[in-house]
This record gives sequence, structure tokens and C-alpha cells, in this order.
Amino acid sequence: MGSERFQKYFRLVGGLRVGHGCGVKRALTGLALSVLIVASPAGAAEPPARFVIEPSCVDDTSKPFDAGEMQRLAAGMPPRLMSVCTVSFHEEPGFFTYRCRKDGNHHSNASFQFKFTQQAKFSVAGLFLPKEAEGMRVLRGPDGGIQQVVTMKNCFFISQDKDLIASERYLAYDCETTPEGWMKVLPGAVCASRSELREQAPDPAKGIRTFEIKVLGEKKGTLIFVLEFQETKGRVQVASHNYGGDKPSPENLTSQGTLQRVFWKEGPGYRQITKNEVREPDGTLRITEHTITNWRVDKQGYRHLVDTQKLVAPPERDADDPVH
Repeated sequence: MGSERFQKYFRLVGGLRVGHGCGVKRALTGLALSVLIVASPAGAAEPPARFVIEPSCVDDTSKPFDAGEMQRLAAGMPPRLMSVCTVSFHEEPGFFTYRCRKDGNHHSNASFQFKFTQQAKFSVAGLFLPKEAEGMRVLRGPDGGIQQVVTMKNCFFISQDKDLIASERYLAYDCETTPEGWMKVLPGAVCASRSELREQAPDPAKGIRTFEIKVLGEKKGTLIFVLEFQETKGRVQVASHNYGGDKPSPENLTSQGTLQRVFWKEGPGYRQITKNEVREPDGTLRITEHTITNWRVDKQGYRHLVDTQKLVAPPERDADDPVH
């Protein structure tokens, strides 16, 4: 049954020629529109759910600080931190990869970001967003939270059950479009992989929030990412711990890092300290990055890099590596 669906799916997309640059976007947009036209029921009382093609996430340093962060700076406090955990579901590049002069390589496999802040609301709309996949179609609910994501290769179903946010991935040929415009898993299909996000009991008195992301079903086995936000007088910090195993234990630790901000009096602005370590086969931790940067913030809230101290320089990125 799975083989028949696979062949049917490739007959649908097999005639699509995919080029580079703008041609990729035109080809995929045409594919997405054709699916919408077929899926739209005639004479419906209400418009069906609509998938849209959204741009990839942008670098937040290009955005100005909001009024709340500017008030913190005026009071001599550093701006709060935003930390992003990217969950990539494949090591393969997908059906195609193309090079962009601005951002490097892009591909057709999906990756997602959990975007955390100290004040973030625990919800799909507040934390979950797509990051990469040229032509990725996104369906959002009334609150703006992502409910489904579709690429040429995969369908993702995102849901929240109280304190758990889950994303389940199915192969695209194991799914079909309903008359209402949604994607539906076909009978007998098996979930290819799953990610789970939980928040541990927050401790407001100590200014601590801790989030745990678990990725199951991928080739590398279970992966767990733990992020802990903490704010004390004059300092904000987020610590990350990455584990390869079914539980976040010391023996499963693979890498860890910290990101700190303190107020920079010469500004107004802030000093940011980044430190990352990886665990070696003998169990010791090796520092791979230790960087200090000073940022000046202008009256409009835009930040400007003043200087950088690379106490331990991070490894150079390979120009052929995909952008995640």
C-alpha cells in the first residue's frame, strides 16, 4: 500500500522541473496553488483553510528592541535574551538544494525553531515557527499558531495538550488533502519522527524558566535539548545542555553552552558573553567558543556591534554546509 502511494505521489510531482533562484520559488508556488485549487470545495459557505508559503526566519539583530527592552536599558539593566533551538529532521538535502548569494545554501527539507524568551507564553503561537525549506507551506490557526506544515517530502502536524507541544512528521505520500484544505494521514501510515516540548515547573522567585525539547525517531536516536533562563540583578543568562540519549543525564551530555548579557555603561548598550563546550570521548569538556561582544543601542532601538573579543574562536563554517 505504501509503495502504491509513493508511486502515485511521484507521478504527481515527477514532471516538475526545479531550477535555481527565483525559478525554484515560481515552480513551487505553482505546485502549491494547484493543490489549493483542487482542494477548494465548490460553493463552500466558508473559505477553506489555506496554506501559505512563508519566508524563512530573519536575524533578530536586524530588528529594533521594543519599548520594554528600551525601558530596561534606561534603568541600567541588560535587555532580556532570546534563545533559538533549531530542530532539523533530516541530514539529507531533500529533492534539491540551491545557493543564495546572501545566505548560502538552501534546501527543500524542513527545519523548525523553538524560539524562547524569559517572558514567552507557553503556546504553539508563542514558541514554534518554521525556519528552513524552500516552498514550505504553512497552515496557521486563529491565534497564529502553526497547525500543519507541508513540503514536497513531508507533512508535519503540530498540536498542544496542556503542558506538551508536539510535532509529528509523516512522509508526504502517506497523507492526502481533505476537501476543507487540511492534510490528513492515510490509514496505516507510521509516524516518521516526533519532537516534544515541555516546560519544567518555573521558579518565578528565582527568575528561572527551564524548557526541554525531545526529538525521537531520527537516525541519531533520541536527542534532548534543555534550556534554562535565569535573571539576577544586572545579568541575564540562558544555559543550554544537549544530550544524546533517552534522558538528560550527565553520562549522556554531548555539549553545553551559556549566553550572558550585562549592562554596558559606555553605551547605552550591553555586553554579551558566549561560551560553548563539547564533550570529548574521554569525558572531558573542550571549549569551542568563548566570545565577548559589546553592543550599542541607539534611540530607535537598533543595535550596533562595537567590538568583538574572540578568546576562543568558533570553528569556521563550511561554505557548502546547508544554512539551518
